[in-house]
Amino acid sequence: MDETVCEETVLSAGPLQILIVEDEAAHAEAIRRAFQNAGTTAVIERVGTLREYRAWIAARTPDIALVDLNLPDGRGVELLESHATAGAFPMLVMTSYGNEQIAVEALKAGALDYVVKSAGAFAAMPRVVARALRQWTLLREHREAERILRQSEQRFRAVTRLCADFAYSCVRDDAGDYRVDWLTDTFHALTGFSETAVREHRGWWFVVHPEDRGSFLALLGRLEPGQTTHHEFRAILHDGEIRWFDHRMECAAERGAPDRWRIIGAVRDITEWKGAARL
Repeated sequence: MDETVCEETVLSAGPLQILIVEDEAAHAEAIRRAFQNAGTTAVIERVGTLREYRAWIAARTPDIALVDLNLPDGRGVELLESHATAGAFPMLVMTSYGNEQIAVEALKAGALDYVVKSAGAFAAMPRVVARALRQWTLLREHREAERILRQSEQRFRAVTRLCADFAYSCVRDDAGDYRVDWLTDTFHALTGFSETAVREHRGWWFVVHPEDRGSFLALLGRLEPGQTTHHEFRAILHDGEIRWFDHRMECAAERGAPDRWRIIGAVRDITEWKGAARL
């Protein structure tokens, strides 16, 4: 979709509540006129100090705040660093003096964007705000997706602890090799190998018996998104004991990154079952 169309869609979606934290009334008025000229239904209010901002924000939440960097009773960056509602809405920092150091300070403190005051910047503010709100929406969606992923991973770990002796996840790198990004603690208790050993080998399959390792790695390399596989192999534990493991793997492409493949696996110790089957 064309960027201008996207911005018009954002601004026309409903009345925007915009808070301007600015002690220069003329600057706030220039921004208000820009929104009027853009034909938006934005509701714009102004406060002139940090104290007034805190009183205003205690009673309501804007869709976006435009904050002057220098105010009579402090610096606008203080609002980014200390306010309890940080993250509830986006903030843009405005200043009359632009340099890279100020921009970095504002962005590190949590500002979504940085604007140097000028007649042109005030006139362009509707477009700047629309872009910021689109970016904010994408950030919120990304954070929510990460939260859901973490929650799903926690649930998966809990389930696999009940259904397998150990479970793991590994991600394919640009060279086509897999590296483990998480592994249940039960692996260490079962095999006797430490986390350091797993990190050094970038995986846990160094425990696979040399005679079974070739077929194991071949299965790992052939698996594609949407596929699952199941096989058995021997493992050599830290103390030299050889045990039989049953291994199930499932491959999936990461959401939003089809070239990034992830394998989830669950492993059970079936040594006793294999011994009983031979009787």
